[in-house]
Amino acid sequence: MTDDVIEPRLPDRLNDWQGVHLEIFNDRTPELEVEGARECAKTTLLLDKEIHYLKKYPGIHSFMCRYSDVSTNTKLKPRFETLCSIRGFPHSRWDAKGLCYEFPNDSKMYAFGIKAGSAVARYEKIRGLDVARVYNDQSEEVPKDLGEELRASLRQKGYPHQITFSPNPVPRNHWLADKKHGGFPLDNSVKGRRHYQLSVYDNSYNLLPSSIEMLERTFPPDHAKHGAMVLGIRGPNVWGDAIFEETFRRAIHVRPIALNPSTELYEAFEFGKHNPCVIFAQRLYSGGLVLLGGIMGEDLFLEDFLPIVAEYRAKWFPRLSPKQLRTCCTAPGANIATNGSRFTSLQILRMAKYNPIFRDGANAHDVQLALLEQLAGYMRRRNLTGDESFGINNDPTRWVTADRDGIEQEPFMAHAFEASAVWDEHLVSVGNHSVRQMHEDDMFANAIHAVQSVEINFCAERPTQQDRDKRAAAARAAHAQREPDSPALIGPLGWLA
Repeated sequence: MTDDVIEPRLPDRLNDWQGVHLEIFNDRTPELEVEGARECAKTTLLLDKEIHYLKKYPGIHSFMCRYSDVSTNTKLKPRFETLCSIRGFPHSRWDAKGLCYEFPNDSKMYAFGIKAGSAVARYEKIRGLDVARVYNDQSEEVPKDLGEELRASLRQKGYPHQITFSPNPVPRNHWLADKKHGGFPLDNSVKGRRHYQLSVYDNSYNLLPSSIEMLERTFPPDHAKHGAMVLGIRGPNVWGDAIFEETFRRAIHVRPIALNPSTELYEAFEFGKHNPCVIFAQRLYSGGLVLLGGIMGEDLFLEDFLPIVAEYRAKWFPRLSPKQLRTCCTAPGANIATNGSRFTSLQILRMAKYNPIFRDGANAHDVQLALLEQLAGYMRRRNLTGDESFGINNDPTRWVTADRDGIEQEPFMAHAFEASAVWDEHLVSVGNHSVRQMHEDDMFANAIHAVQSVEINFCAERPTQQDRDKRAAAARAAHAQREPDSPALIGPLGWLA
């Protein structure tokens, strides 16, 4: 058997690799990155490839891992042992001290998680490895610096070297997708690195049709996770329980929405850690909120982000009156903005001629939870005019992401509400009561925070335009009916109130 072809006959429990699977199996590029959908068989394929090299090159040392010891021991190692048995290549013993499988031909497969117990020992588990091959599964969990350390482990002389990363589909701002930071661009433009994408359909020869149909029902084409879970393409992915899973319905909430020229336009900034965000929204006449557009900056400073905001606001709302625009942002912290004791992102906004308002205490966990409940409430009802109380503009040109390489259309707001904004696994204590909180992913959470900022600054506890019109009509009617010598009305209804 040569190194270029897979074994022609396999046991019944594992079909011959075909198509792109076979291409990946035979690919000798020094660095591979294989992203895949659910049921695409990427882990089985790549473990099988490692076993092939253990057999083909006696004495070779390889290393397989996930980020944590627990998932390596409970997910990766059992599957590896099963595949070794299928291939008729069982290990002779497990070296508990060296944390490796030893095989009769003197090949070794090291297997342990690379997550350290402390910052001081961050690289201790990796440094000292002397292997020819590395396979890292679930690579989306691995920080960039540990990925670089894994590359440096390919030091065993006399054997072909290769490292393979196998993540679930990563967002575009992940280090594995960024060629400037050691990643794998989609166009495979970096020499010595190659990116592969596996969909569930690539593995159709191994799956029952019912399995594919189940995935298609669960994640239809308009679902935020369809790309990642079915097609295996990069984009938003979800780890956790979606906050608005039971309330947001794309079919009714994502619809055509135009600017109402007689209503204020709200502009809300969320600074984020690396990904600033701005959204544009309006309040409905008789209650509710609609989102007209937004921009997500990916790894941008505010100084680079704000000119993009100004450009697209002028493009999207060319006849907007300055008096019609109102700006808000998330609260920068208690007393920071008012006493001038610190230089913050708020001051940067003001220096750029923005004048945002904010409410102190808006970042409190119980307030944030109440605002999430309020948004979910909008999704459950219609207002008095029969309109859905919540809406997202379905114009794809109104939702964009911006980075140093340019602007791309990305419906990040619909993704955030549909599935990508998730509950954090940790509760927080407020007044000795445990409450839920949103997971801060510095992307989709930023989009939701911007909407929350609009809600608390311009909508919550404030009368709707319909309420104000009713009060004004009542005041006019009362004024028309009063006697000529009766006391003057004071306020909206004066003494009648």
